[in-house]
Amino acid sequence: MKIFYFFLGTIIPLPIFYNLLTNEFFVQKTTLNQYIFYFGVPIPLGLLAVTILGLLAFICSGASVWRQAEAKQGLVFAGAFGVLFFTFGLYHIELLRLLSLIFPWAAIVFIYIYFQSHTIYTYSMKGFMFAFSTFAVAHAVSIVLFERLGVENQLLLFTSFFGYTLYQALISYSAVLSFFGCSLIVLVCEPGKTNQRLLYLLVIVSIFFVLAYGGRKTVLADIVILFGAYFLHTMLAVLSRFKLNKSALRALFLLIGMFVLLLYFGAFLDRGLSYENAIRQRGGAYSIFWILITESTLLQLLFGHGGGWGGFSNLFVEMIVRLGLIGILLYMALFLFLIRFIGLRLLRYAMADIDNGHVDFHLKVWFTFAVLSFIFSNMINMNIQLPYYVINICFLSLLFIGKSRDMRIKKYALINHASRVQ
Repeated sequence: MKIFYFFLGTIIPLPIFYNLLTNEFFVQKTTLNQYIFYFGVPIPLGLLAVTILGLLAFICSGASVWRQAEAKQGLVFAGAFGVLFFTFGLYHIELLRLLSLIFPWAAIVFIYIYFQSHTIYTYSMKGFMFAFSTFAVAHAVSIVLFERLGVENQLLLFTSFFGYTLYQALISYSAVLSFFGCSLIVLVCEPGKTNQRLLYLLVIVSIFFVLAYGGRKTVLADIVILFGAYFLHTMLAVLSRFKLNKSALRALFLLIGMFVLLLYFGAFLDRGLSYENAIRQRGGAYSIFWILITESTLLQLLFGHGGGWGGFSNLFVEMIVRLGLIGILLYMALFLFLIRFIGLRLLRYAMADIDNGHVDFHLKVWFTFAVLSFIFSNMINMNIQLPYYVINICFLSLLFIGKSRDMRIKKYALINHASRVQ
């Protein structure tokens, strides 16, 4: 079964999609003027793997979770609140969009159940890490190979994998890859074995080399956000303890290096990075939003305008327009409740009951980055409604927490061993 868990983990990060409407995979030879060749209901293959893992984890540990009074009350409350939002949403937006909004809640509940089964978690996470790292390096090799063969279009190189188009490459795949790369930067800067760091560095360079060809501005934003998170917590540490964290300096230099790599290999300068250019791309949608808000009645402000979905490229704006203030408050209230409910348990696990419950510097940095990156990405592309994004962000978060905990335990074991020897 351990091999089976590992295999399921390898499927999750692969950007392979199945169309439920046409009953076929999204597979297409890459061409210059054709990126998305047909539409439908794209479901990532990883969703099947996650469903199987969730069922297996529930069978193994679901009963014990349900016997915990606090967990039982929390899940019942979340379920009742979810039904309330679902009923409210049915009157405003189409069912498929509503289900895509609810999916992140299910993913958070999945994390709680999945995390209880140590064997399933350990081996599927190993498969996930192996597959994602291998795919990122292979994607970089694909770009180098096809560029040598004469392909000059950088965006075409980014959206293809050995001649085949990567569906959602410009949206969820690039966002997940950027989150993976930034999380690995934090792990590299934690105390650990040299050979493991070198492997992480290989994957990091491969990831940002690939992302450079995509020219996605959200990638630059992630670098800036992580840089800011390190700077913030470093300054707080200096002010509180008058001590400079050496690993923070490593991280800042590494981030500067990745930023230079993105600009050197990437198409960012060609696309334009100015504020005026950004407003030109999104300004029309926000003008429509303000007009709608200023001309809305009180009921429309509270309960929304309903209608279609999409067009604003901003989750929060979209929800205010379609569902109103009541709808977005219901949605965010349950989302934050589930984050807090499961997040506190994950935090206790990450702290590993050492150092008197002190939250590690790197964990603070990563958490700050993860929250701000999540907010910003959903202000640009509404990634939260994309299953591939939600699934992989959840698994990358679990991956970071698990790896960080292991490094933390090994670090304090070495410290204790050294103190006993002395």
